[in-house]
Amino acid sequence: MKHRFIKIIFMFTSLAVFMACKQESKNQDALIKNLIDKSPNPLENFELIDLNCDNINNLLIEIFIEDQDVRHTGTRDRKEVDAENLQKFVSLVEKCGFPTQDELTDYRSKYAVFLTLQHSSPEWIAYYLSLIHI
Repeated sequence: MKHRFIKIIFMFTSLAVFMACKQESKNQDALIKNLIDKSPNPLENFELIDLNCDNINNLLIEIFIEDQDVRHTGTRDRKEVDAENLQKFVSLVEKCGFPTQDELTDYRSKYAVFLTLQHSSPEWIAYYLSLIHI
């Protein structure tokens, strides 16, 4: 009888936690949407460059390599490399569309998406957040 009572208490507690998490998720989604809606459009004064959409994966791998090279060797200015990588990434996304899982065939191309946004300003993160499928 005692074990049955404990199981019932556990089930109710689990249900309460699940419902609280679900509500919290809705609150976070609303907060993120509000943040995105209030963020300025960073594309307004941004210069896109011409890129070839035939091999998105390779372009992202190049971005990854440049990002990691500057962080490990320090041979160039990080801000300069981050700005160049952002320009390539934004141009790629705006011309070719946000990369899909099928296009990201190498771990380095997946990291390039993350690293480029991580090393950018909050406006860029907010701008592309809705396109990232987690």
